Amino acid sequence: MLTFKILRPKYEWEAKKIGAGPPPIRTEAGWLLIYHGVDVNHIYRAGAALLDLEDPSRVI
Repeated sequence: MLTFKILRPKYEWEAKKIGAGPPPIRTEAGWLLIYHGVDVNHIYRAGAALLDLEDPSRVI
């Protein structure tokens, strides 16, 4: 099974962990990805990213 990371920690609130949310939602602009991040104090926050429709490994 091939796996790779699409998102890497960029903000403090993602420092400890980035985790999956619901399945991506197809929109006209791209795949809407909802995810969560955890900071060093174990506080969870929600995030969103838009992925390319043709190449979902690319964050727009």
